[in-house]
Amino acid sequence: MKIEIKKIQINQRLSQETLCFSADIFINGTKAGVAKNHGYGGSTDYHHLGTDTSRMLIKNAEKYAASLPHRKSDISDRTFPITLCSLIDNIVYKYDNDKKQAKDFEKGICFGVRGGMGYKIFGYKGMKISKELLTPQGRIDVAKLIADAKLKLKPNEEILNTNLGNLLK
Repeated sequence: MKIEIKKIQINQRLSQETLCFSADIFINGTKAGVAKNHGYGGSTDYHHLGTDTSRMLIKNAEKYAASLPHRKSDISDRTFPITLCSLIDNIVYKYDNDKKQAKDFEKGICFGVRGGMGYKIFGYKGMKISKELLTPQGRIDVAKLIADAKLKLKPNEEILNTNLGNLLK
């Protein structure tokens, strides 16, 4: 089953304890519902579009999510069942994290655990990686920054930037 979340609109200003967002739910390529979270700590709400097809798609997606293996907690040995709500949240949070990361990739060398939610940035104030890579001296400076960042890596960490071309080789 293919579950996609499209037309994601995030409001960082209203995000307090959770991410404030609204989005469309697509299941197997068909728009089946909408999802939203008000950003003040409650769970994400979703509902079908009121048609028989959308009801069936949402119901099947809920069954599919429930059939997935439980997720292990990041902070304990507990496991949690997967729900359609948690799948939606995971997609939206990944989307938000990827957007933030793309901006940070411009600011410097980002490193941390791939797939993790946190990372560090190593760079210079006002630096724009894409601008630096346009000149020979800039490429040398970025290569030096990469080498310095590699010295700071812990054993399970790596450089996360996807905008460095062949400088990571």
